[in-house]
Amino acid sequence: MAQEQRIEQIVIEGGPAGGKSTVIPILKHELKKDGWMVLVSSEVPTRLINEHDYVLEGEGKNIDNDAFQRLVLKHVIEQEDALRARALESGHPKVVILCDRGLFGGAAYVSPADFFRMARDCFGMSRDDMYGRYGGCVFLLSPASDRPDIYKKVWKSNPARRERTVKAAAAQNARSLDACVGVDRLFIVQNDAFTFDEKVKKVVAVVRHLLSDQEIERKWTSNWRFTPEVFQEICARWGIYSIPIRISQTYLTLSDEDKSADIKERRVRARQMDSAASRGSFTLTKKGAKQDGAGTEEEMQISLGKYRALRREADPSKVEIKKTRFCFVYGAWYYEFDIFDRPRGQAAILERELLPGENADGVPDFLSFLGILRDVTDDPAFSNKNIAKRPV
Repeated sequence: MAQEQRIEQIVIEGGPAGGKSTVIPILKHELKKDGWMVLVSSEVPTRLINEHDYVLEGEGKNIDNDAFQRLVLKHVIEQEDALRARALESGHPKVVILCDRGLFGGAAYVSPADFFRMARDCFGMSRDDMYGRYGGCVFLLSPASDRPDIYKKVWKSNPARRERTVKAAAAQNARSLDACVGVDRLFIVQNDAFTFDEKVKKVVAVVRHLLSDQEIERKWTSNWRFTPEVFQEICARWGIYSIPIRISQTYLTLSDEDKSADIKERRVRARQMDSAASRGSFTLTKKGAKQDGAGTEEEMQISLGKYRALRREADPSKVEIKKTRFCFVYGAWYYEFDIFDRPRGQAAILERELLPGENADGVPDFLSFLGILRDVTDDPAFSNKNIAKRPV
């Protein structure tokens, strides 16, 4: 039987002078050594400014920012679609497309509401379409956010860069990071403890982890009861940018083939960021045995038709889980906070993904706005599989 082709898209994002454009060629070299065919979707805005003579501000301004971001999105869509076609045509068993900024990157430069409305009206793309195509994102913090002394030395490295001061660069870094909130897996790489060479090594390690079959999580629950409305009020009070995502998760019966492959869990998931504007995105997940918070996981995008067909194989001993997931960044880490609608009465769960060897023992006390948190990583009662066993 022919080997199934695997195609992954990973976004490399960052704040001003974060180093993403420097990192990508190194990352390509390292991943090729791992046997990947590596394609690169290069950064569009800098190319348009340098090659097409677009000027966004000042006396020579010849395009407004809204029009420029619309043009950028058009080019990024065409570029990524062409690379995906190239990946399919190649027949290579595993291809990764490294994207220097993703489709959603323009939300950092105009009003996010206006940007996503433009994407829908001009290109027929919902937020689910834009975020759902990526297997993960690595964000390289601008040194303006944690090493301003470095930013003052390097900001001139890109002639198209508009942020002339540390304050302006830090503000743009925050907007760019907010634009990434909503992607399925997000890792943030800081500067404070790294030389640039060490920062590059960290990025390579993160991408290798995203492309592996391993997912390592820590979980906590709170002594407070939450509704989506209460959580949004807390975020507004603390100045935290969060994105709500509606998730439905159905567990499937295991086939004899699954059991022989030591698959312990099979499920389908519908994930919807927009409301009636989008049907959402759909995935099939297969999980192996889990130890110490880590386990093998194979996840693939599927069509709406495939999702509906697989749901007919639902495990009759489990209920469908329905929850609102809030994604947010706090303290340079990416969190997911699940508030359950079904089964009723289920306590909310906070999750953070770790890298191999990363230590996250104990409770993140700095998240005090979520009440008193208790680590439930190794408590089987808080696995989604067991939650689905509970009566509605």
